[in-house]
Amino acid sequence: MYPMGSIPNRHASGQRTLWAQRCWKTRRGLRYTVRMNTQPSEQALRRQYEDTLVITGTGVMAFGVWSLAKTVVVAVLRMDLLMWEVFGREVSGKEALLFFFVLGVMLLIDLVIRLRLGLAARAEGHGKSGQKTSLVLATLLAIPSLASILFSLFSFITGSHSPFELVDMVVTVAIELTSFVLLVEMIMAVVRLRALRASSQPMGSEGHGNE
Repeated sequence: MYPMGSIPNRHASGQRTLWAQRCWKTRRGLRYTVRMNTQPSEQALRRQYEDTLVITGTGVMAFGVWSLAKTVVVAVLRMDLLMWEVFGREVSGKEALLFFFVLGVMLLIDLVIRLRLGLAARAEGHGKSGQKTSLVLATLLAIPSLASILFSLFSFITGSHSPFELVDMVVTVAIELTSFVLLVEMIMAVVRLRALRASSQPMGSEGHGNE
């Protein structure tokens, strides 16, 4: 027998234990819910990659137009210096004409590739099926862009240049670096978006078959 004041209240103790367990489970549930809510959903990731393709596709096309315009301006304003840098000597009119013809063809090919790649990226960003050649074209453009950046940096470190040449080199490196980053972001967005679509497609096809 316990004194009246010292009888343990087992019912109250059990209620406190049950309440503590419920609070602990509630806190775990809240933490799990917050953690799940902070993770981007599949639809949000898909929209993010599609927006990236639209932006990078537009940028790639703009850089193609800029590259053509810059080369034409340099060829017109600094024709003699350009010929000397390429051939190391004075050239005849036929040689200069042949050089500019080859240069024009190369620039047009580069522009066509960039326009095709940019339009394909924008189309895929708007929900259309992607072209298999997009990754190949983006890689083919990214490799010479990276080579141009490395060559310009090597020339900047090893050579002596006038202030005008330094400014031109810095601008060229900045633009080429931006173009390279756009291409890399495009490649990553294409790979991730296609992987996301491939992972979600079987679920949709099974649901359609069950209907």
